[in-house]
Amino acid sequence: MARRLYIHRNTAVYRLEKLEKLLGMKLKQTGSLLRLKFAFLFKRLLDR
Repeated sequence: MARRLYIHRNTAVYRLEKLEKLLGMKLKQTGSLLRLKFAFLFKRLLDR
């Protein structure tokens, strides 16, 4: 992931940990990722 973003690996890890704290969910859990994906999907549908 870090290579695709052109950032250092530790920066990617730090940003993911920061995002987990902001969202209050673990991003390594399938259920959390599914809820997040649906949230972005619904946001895109509502913005049409």
